[in-house]
Amino acid sequence: MGIVRLNMAKTLESTAGNTIYLDVPKDGEVRGRFLPPFEEMDGNIWFLTENHFRLKTAEGRGTAIACLKRHGHKGERCFLCDAAKYLEASDDPQERAIGKGREAIAANRSWYAQIIPIIGDNKAGFKGTEVKLLRLPKTGADAVNDIFKSQQKNEDCTSCDPDAAQDISVFRKDTGQPITKYGAMTVGKPRTLDDILPNWEELIMTPEQVWKKLDIKLQTVTEQIETLRASYPLLDVDGIVKACGY
Repeated sequence: MGIVRLNMAKTLESTAGNTIYLDVPKDGEVRGRFLPPFEEMDGNIWFLTENHFRLKTAEGRGTAIACLKRHGHKGERCFLCDAAKYLEASDDPQERAIGKGREAIAANRSWYAQIIPIIGDNKAGFKGTEVKLLRLPKTGADAVNDIFKSQQKNEDCTSCDPDAAQDISVFRKDTGQPITKYGAMTVGKPRTLDDILPNWEELIMTPEQVWKKLDIKLQTVTEQIETLRASYPLLDVDGIVKACGY
């Protein structure tokens, strides 16, 4: 039997639907067509989330907890934000690492937008088969926004226009530093969304559907305190609660 040659476009396409989320791979890129915003979003394509990571449940499972200042009631305090600031100022280097740094509990923001990932090549053509939520940090979202700003300034069709518009390629360069570099550029010839994915209007998610997919986990202040206690048993959590004025 000779060497088996795979149709990589078909092979990759077959696993593409395993998750609704799409991240730009390390030292890689994602090419896609951004979908237009719904009217109730007032022209904004982004869904902004703010979560605290490096936390555990009482059973020891990893979890992410939404920031109460961002996702709670207006004016509500977030204990995990206050605890992170308190720990950041600690004289203990281990406590400082919990408060700030790559392994810290400080809130982390992500920007999500609905896109049609583009697959294919020059011979077969470039098409889309589904709708995903592209997840980017601020630097990545800023790179995409720079393209939109330039297009609107020049009175061109933006790259989320259903009519004749270009795809956007978002790329990522890992430098080994805390901040990863992101960039974006328009690619390909202008074409309609119908040309890329004829049933895109059936697949695009409403804002309510997107928020349901994002599955924000809100906790009360009391629950946040217990989550911090379960996550870091050696921390003086009662002392942090008192110092932060709770």
